[in-house]
Amino acid sequence: MKRKLLTLLTCFITLIVGAQTITIDPEFERYLIVENIDTAPADGEIAIAAIQTVVEVDLSNYNVSNFGGLQEFRDLQRFSMISNNAANIDQIDFSQNKNLTRINISSSDNLVDINVNGADALENLQIFRGNNLSNLDVTNNLNLNYLAVYTNSITALDLSSNNLLKDLVIRDLPLLSNLTITKDLEGLILDNTALLALDLTDMTFLGNSSFLSPNFQIENNTNLQFLELSESQVQSVNLSSNLDLRSIILDFNSQLNSVILPSEAIMVCGPTIIFLTSSGEIA
Repeated sequence: MKRKLLTLLTCFITLIVGAQTITIDPEFERYLIVENIDTAPADGEIAIAAIQTVVEVDLSNYNVSNFGGLQEFRDLQRFSMISNNAANIDQIDFSQNKNLTRINISSSDNLVDINVNGADALENLQIFRGNNLSNLDVTNNLNLNYLAVYTNSITALDLSSNNLLKDLVIRDLPLLSNLTITKDLEGLILDNTALLALDLTDMTFLGNSSFLSPNFQIENNTNLQFLELSESQVQSVNLSSNLDLRSIILDFNSQLNSVILPSEAIMVCGPTIIFLTSSGEIA
């Protein structure tokens, strides 16, 4: 008899857990109904079981204010949100989305905070124009390989722990005055920031780079072996201290009028190979 009661109690608990629901933002629920993840009519709730296996959420053109419940999307891999016009947008917390690999957020003027600390699988993060972030912490996103940040109020960005990062694009961050990079990059674009120089002390490879500021300086780069600079507005490049430099490619840098390289270096400018004299001057 006791065994039967225990079995019935276990089944009852299982049914309760299986029927658990959470409250959800009306616009978020509207999206879930459109995608046939939830059913009409909207009641402000969603069954946890219905969202746990969802792998992609695209909230573009949905004016979601509260992202509570996002933590229950345990299988979520891709998140997109473009043109969220809600008057107030709470923090988007991705800390419990352990399978999330890609985030794309753009044109959400009242978004001021996202948390990706804990999104351990994150590889691709794109925060485009029209948001209002003042801080972005990716120090614990060790799988991050692509980062693009446009038109926000971020003042500092620490990428010293992102050893898998390959491509970095930063545009229209006029308050960004502190950028820390210690990893070789295959691509780097810096445009309209408060940065006047970039410390490359710990880097040996910098490919497909573009610095769209005439007075930008590349400093402390004695370990650099490869540099590709293209479509930049930099006026001068001084690499005289780069004794390990093996290759430099300069393409379509319309403002560039001074290049100082170590002796015996080779500069490739488009299809032309220019040999340098022992004094470092172009031959």
